[in-house]
Amino acid sequence: MSLRTVLFFWGVFLLLHLLDSVGRDTISSRALYEQQLNVSFSLGNMSWPANATRFDEIGTMLDNLFLQSSSIDPDEPAPVFYQNLTGIMKGKWTHLNLTYNDIPHAAYYNETEARRLLAGFTFSKRHSGVLSFHLQSNNSVLMNVSHKDSELSDVRFIDGFVKVGHPRGGLLLSVHGAHFVRTGEVFLVGSAAGNGSSLTTIPAMMLSKESFEYAKGLALGVNAENLRYLRNRIASDPSSEEDVESLQSRTACVFYIFMQLRHLPRPFSWEDIQAYEEELLHPQGIPTRKPPRLQSNAILYSPTCGVVLSSTDNTIRGLKLEQYHAKSATYTVVVWIISCLELFLTMRQMQFTTTPSALSKVSVVTVGMLTCLDAYLCLFHFASGGAIPTLFLPFVTAAFFKFLLFSIFEMRYLLDVTRAQRRNSTDFAIGAMYSRFCTYMVVGVFLFFQFGAQSPTIVAITGFVMNSFWVPQIVSNIRRNSRGALDPYYLFGMSLLRLILPLYYYGCPRNVVHYEEVKPFGASVLVMWMAAQVILLVLQDRFGPRVFVPSLLRPVQYDYHPVLTATDIEQSTLIAPSVADATATSSTAVSLRRNECAICFTSVIPVTAGATASSSSSSSSSKSPVDSVLSSNVSRMSYMVTPCHHLFHTECLEKWMEVKFECPVCRTELPENN
Repeated sequence: MSLRTVLFFWGVFLLLHLLDSVGRDTISSRALYEQQLNVSFSLGNMSWPANATRFDEIGTMLDNLFLQSSSIDPDEPAPVFYQNLTGIMKGKWTHLNLTYNDIPHAAYYNETEARRLLAGFTFSKRHSGVLSFHLQSNNSVLMNVSHKDSELSDVRFIDGFVKVGHPRGGLLLSVHGAHFVRTGEVFLVGSAAGNGSSLTTIPAMMLSKESFEYAKGLALGVNAENLRYLRNRIASDPSSEEDVESLQSRTACVFYIFMQLRHLPRPFSWEDIQAYEEELLHPQGIPTRKPPRLQSNAILYSPTCGVVLSSTDNTIRGLKLEQYHAKSATYTVVVWIISCLELFLTMRQMQFTTTPSALSKVSVVTVGMLTCLDAYLCLFHFASGGAIPTLFLPFVTAAFFKFLLFSIFEMRYLLDVTRAQRRNSTDFAIGAMYSRFCTYMVVGVFLFFQFGAQSPTIVAITGFVMNSFWVPQIVSNIRRNSRGALDPYYLFGMSLLRLILPLYYYGCPRNVVHYEEVKPFGASVLVMWMAAQVILLVLQDRFGPRVFVPSLLRPVQYDYHPVLTATDIEQSTLIAPSVADATATSSTAVSLRRNECAICFTSVIPVTAGATASSSSSSSSSKSPVDSVLSSNVSRMSYMVTPCHHLFHTECLEKWMEVKFECPVCRTELPENN
């Protein structure tokens, strides 16, 4: 590898590090312990309502959100909710306008400060997007709580992250909060800039004195666990350090998230849902009742920035983490089967094009796009396995099969096609091809994840372009005037297999990729586009490569079957093609050096212009002019004349050209034969 290549890759990784949205700092364990002591002191001094945040400006919205749990008929059994929220939920948010009159003249709001915190990341009425929750539920000990017999006493600590999709990018909020199990209420707080992570914000966002006390006790319990961990770390290693992960974002707005879970149908009891969640967490094969999917409503509010995002009508739906793992394992099996089928079809195509002549008909760009697509899928599955430890083995297995497909078989086939079309290539040129392929792949991944992954439009365009891999083959057929480059099983099989994953991502509402919104229209367009490419290739193979190209736009092609004169054959002088051969593209003269096929060494009897004329005059009484022309055309199809003026039998030269496009006599490169 050259020094220039090494420097290039170092520059790419340095740029990736500088543009990474997640920064990682370190802080000494002792300093972090002092910070947690200050948090514990602040929590102990908090009281209602002095330290509570007022949300009068969205009070009506919150009342409507939590109306489900406050309007239960006392004579009816208490509603039942999911107890463990560990899982993934996805919904859609809409923006609600708040005018200056809706926001009270509170100390925490300032219009100038709000613009600074938003930093150009604006929300308008026409904006909407995807809302994704990745939450982890933890059982925590309540501290300093006098009454623990209330329905609010069953409270659990929640942490994770929330992704707010936006047409101009997205926000990744690191959140934590409290989940009141018996009422189905969830309170989260977080910031994209990492400045809203203090535990004191959890009780501060409560709406009642009772919930404030229980949230305060929960925060004190979590803080006590953090202090216990840090004391043990300092005792074992006084100079130890802790990693502190900070998010880098354009906006520093702090968001308060209020969620209300949808209660389960009446037949379900707390014992049923507890047994179901226990079976998911520790499978024992015990039959349990399966409840409906997890559903909820949510309101995201940033008081300092005056932004309200709403997701109502139970549009937020999700899966338990164990269910998500099961779906991911099934997905991995499907990807493994697809990879095996693609490997089989690739090997079939390699056997279909074993000669240099057949390989020269295949488009290098088409094979390269298929190879890059599999390489990207390999990286995607490998990165997903690394991000989700419990799915590491199945996802890495799928990535391994994709790696075998693109690195060994498809790269080998790409190398064979390149050699067949560039017969003068040296080993250095082949090595350069490998370097260019790796460079394009790395640059493509970098550009996509840094600038395109946050934009649904760029993702859609990238997917459309990557699934246009048959277009270069169509163009190559037109340019080279060739057909039959692809095995029919390879053409139809690859087209169907390459559609499965895009249709799953964009057409299945319950797919394992919970960041993107389902787009049935885009999936339909992709299917029609793939079908159009296949239909064009089939028409080219059946009716000719240029069947849909107007005659005026068709490039000039060489005619291997010209009508000659007797003078040419006897004296080997230069002659022009017959005027009757109006389709002949060679306007220059043709010279024959031998009236004998150089392949089979037998004589060749070409059709001459003089012989055609005399034959037409002598048989004019018995044959019509049309019959005479047809007889002449059939006769001249029995021989072929190369651009280097060598004469062969048609059958001999066509068999030769199936192996290589070189003249058997002088090794001159031959054009395609239509």
